[in-house]
Amino acid sequence: MKNYRSPGRNIAIVFPSAAQAGDPVVIGDLAGVASGDVAAGEEGVLVVEGVFDLAVTGEDGSGNTTVAAGEKVYLDGATLNKDTGGKPFGKVLAAVESGTTKTVPVKVIQA
Repeated sequence: MKNYRSPGRNIAIVFPSAAQAGDPVVIGDLAGVASGDVAAGEEGVLVVEGVFDLAVTGEDGSGNTTVAAGEKVYLDGATLNKDTGGKPFGKVLAAVESGTTKTVPVKVIQA
């Protein structure tokens, strides 16, 4: 097939903001993790499938709250939490206690 490009797990895309390797990133509605350091306005690789160990904070738009395993988290600024005002990012695979920040496995999902 002449128009096939790739399996689509790793996307070469221009990052509107700088990111470091391992940072959660949402570009438009595309959620993923930066595979390397990239400057704002430069092309980098965004990994859009998989499970990553990421820092998640037990809070939402109203304050501190527990994040249960299987719940959706959002990228709220640079923080993953349950604040639905952020951009959809993924689902946590382990609980995070209210008011704490904990590194847990997060499965990236596409909205």
